[in-house]
Amino acid sequence: MSSELICADVFELILMRLPVKSLYRFKSVAKSWNHTISEAVSNRDFMLAHRRHSKIHSSSKKNMFLALWSFDAALISLSKLENNELKLLPVDLERRGSFVGRVESCDGLILILWKSCAKRSIHLWNPSARKYTNLGTPFSYPRGTNSGNLFAYPYVFTCGIGFDPISKDYKIVAANVSMKQYSVFNSKRRCWNESKIMEITIADDIRSFSLDGHICLQEGYEKQEETNSYDIKLVLFNPRDNKFYQCVYNTGQGSSTATSYCLYACSHGQFCALIGDMNSDVCRVVWKKRSGEWSEFDGVAVPWTMYHKFDDDDLIDGLSIRMLFTDDDGELIFSFGYRKVLVYSLIEKTSKLMVKPDGVVRGYPLIGYSDNLFFGN
Repeated sequence: MSSELICADVFELILMRLPVKSLYRFKSVAKSWNHTISEAVSNRDFMLAHRRHSKIHSSSKKNMFLALWSFDAALISLSKLENNELKLLPVDLERRGSFVGRVESCDGLILILWKSCAKRSIHLWNPSARKYTNLGTPFSYPRGTNSGNLFAYPYVFTCGIGFDPISKDYKIVAANVSMKQYSVFNSKRRCWNESKIMEITIADDIRSFSLDGHICLQEGYEKQEETNSYDIKLVLFNPRDNKFYQCVYNTGQGSSTATSYCLYACSHGQFCALIGDMNSDVCRVVWKKRSGEWSEFDGVAVPWTMYHKFDDDDLIDGLSIRMLFTDDDGELIFSFGYRKVLVYSLIEKTSKLMVKPDGVVRGYPLIGYSDNLFFGN
């Protein structure tokens, strides 16, 4: 059936509901289809409408992971948490000679900071459109800089991605880890804007701070010896006005001991922290939902001792064990070392253990994954 036999508005509504992969495949049906679809996927209003529909009807895309197959990231692919197992999907990307320094995602767009002894660069991967874009780096290295100096300020940097509802576009930001300089990627000109000096506003406690679309660029915690507690500190970027904020959450008196640990995660409107003890399965969880609702769970029985052995290769240091969360349904995801994934439901108070697919050494949950046409051309 030819697109000329269908009303243009109706045909556009049909296209809007198609997955990105199908849209690109149907371009080869006929010249008229190729022309119509090519115009549609290049039109910002159509891309925004397709994005809205995809986000609403993306339940089948929940709990997607970026899977690393080796430490030097020779191959990365997508996997999906389904029926208590991680299933690999036929979408992958090969790159050799670099390590993954950071992974951030927003609506199916995956931002990867590659690092090596020679250089650092930021890349954007749109798996839906099978498009991979090298965004380069916003910070130049002075002539004569050797590889050893690349691990010192200001050549080490962090990055993030979020959606700006004012400009109706995705905003990518990078900042050096000393939090002195930053740059925003210009998606129209496809280059980095001139770097600027960062000014960080000290904001309220994370419980009262609005996390609506903020990008978390830096996170960390400090032990407070006087109160025997942890201070979790976040540096957030607001894509609406390009302003930076620092938020703090104190875990409360008596939450820090010699064998205690503190895990936390913050991504696109949600914040979650877990405080526990290595010698006990019982821990405390705080969770700020996208709606702004703050919840606290005491006596949460996450079964560490049943599923995890604390040895030299699998220490609970926040690196070998990473805590993240799913798409606003109260599930925490714990990645133990290189082989195990534990999912704990705060609502149902149940847990399930999964083993990562053979060969996968690390997985990064992609919160809110959906089909996306942006950065697809």
